[in-house]
Amino acid sequence: PLTRRPPGHTTVQVTHRSSMSHIDLVALQSGGDTDRARAINERSCRIRRPAVPSRDVPDDLHLIALASRQHQLVTAADVRRLGISEHRWRVMRDEGWWLPVSPTHFRHASTPLTLELRVRAGLGWLDRPAAMHGATSLWWLGVDVPQPARPAFLVPRHRRSLVTGVELHTTTQWDPVDFTRHRGLSTTTAARAIIDMAATKVAASQLEDAIDSAVSLRR
Repeated sequence: PLTRRPPGHTTVQVTHRSSMSHIDLVALQSGGDTDRARAINERSCRIRRPAVPSRDVPDDLHLIALASRQHQLVTAADVRRLGISEHRWRVMRDEGWWLPVSPTHFRHASTPLTLELRVRAGLGWLDRPAAMHGATSLWWLGVDVPQPARPAFLVPRHRRSLVTGVELHTTTQWDPVDFTRHRGLSTTTAARAIIDMAATKVAASQLEDAIDSAVSLRR
């Protein structure tokens, strides 16, 4: 943790927790110089992450705290619930403090864009019914497959025109037996995912490894 104490009674603490892949900013004020506390916080942020100025500390603090409880993601609905105006939210996005992961989900600029983040944001955007598909499902279930370059999702055929910009697959039969929930998200079962993966141009050895791994894990 990096802590600076300006004269007076204001303490500004900047903590970087790499295991969470984000910056937690905590401002404790008890009658001190608020403007100076904010200025010190800006300098600390520039040292840690030059691309994240965080000029308005309270707004960023509330959103960062909320994101830390929601797998590092926030939505526009979250912003409204925190009382942040649409104009203020637009400024925070335009200045690069918060970046889109999907049309409805955003991450703090200090949070790396991981596959898990993209999966969670993608399913949050698609809403139900939707699930992970193919190799994405197997990766999420812990089956021994290479990590996909981008997430793939499955939706009922009638939803195919609703989404663009993601790898989307459709099906005319949405049978509950083909789906499960793992780590809080909907995914096809390992058996269904392996069948879907077999329909792609995947090496036979990779398919065999996936089957062996799924059996071993009892997926």
